[in-house]
Amino acid sequence: MSPMDLDLRVPFARRNSDGAVVGVEDVSRGRAADCACLSCGRPLIARQGEVNAWHFAHDFSIGETELCEFSQCESIRTAIAWLLPQLRSILVPGLNDRPAKQVSCTTITSAPDFDACIKIDDFSLYLWFGYSQRPWPGQEDTLHDKNGLLILSIDNLVDREANKITSIDQLRRWMTEEESAKHWHHHPLLRREYSSRELNYEHHCVICDRRWLGGPLQESATCRECGTHINVSSTLSVIAGNS
Repeated sequence: MSPMDLDLRVPFARRNSDGAVVGVEDVSRGRAADCACLSCGRPLIARQGEVNAWHFAHDFSIGETELCEFSQCESIRTAIAWLLPQLRSILVPGLNDRPAKQVSCTTITSAPDFDACIKIDDFSLYLWFGYSQRPWPGQEDTLHDKNGLLILSIDNLVDREANKITSIDQLRRWMTEEESAKHWHHHPLLRREYSSRELNYEHHCVICDRRWLGGPLQESATCRECGTHINVSSTLSVIAGNS
């Protein structure tokens, strides 16, 4: 992948004093940040100017010339993986007419083909921290009625104009309090909708990234989070049989 394809303005780094992952808003300006790259381990400086978005950059003044292709999205993904085990719970988006809910993080485990797994009794909630250069590999045969797959869409975090994620506290608030940039790739409740005898449409709000199933009417295609149908795209998902 060419460096031109990546946004290298990374918002997170590792603090040298204690090894913690920190955001560019959590540290002092310039070399006083005393941080290292999460990928290559080389020194970073905190650029906290008044024009461009705040970010970390490699310190080439110390003689380093090799470019590290550690992208903004990968920086956020690494920070999510570091922060998740420290959280009491995360907010997962609602399903159809069901509201969003908090899911405890006390039983986080690793899982093949996924970034993390939260066990809820006999149910497995899989998580994937994805972006355009890192889509879920699509092991659909691992998905069934006893598990769900929630995609944390880092692209949507990066693209939103307001509430940029540049500190650990902001990342924590997004993970624990917001539905945006999270969507269900798989859940048994979504599959059960396919037994309906009505037309099912998959609605997607391009502003907050919320997804849900419903009918073709405008009332069904109105995003509960944004309060409008203007930015919602709808596609026919399934026409169920009569049995």
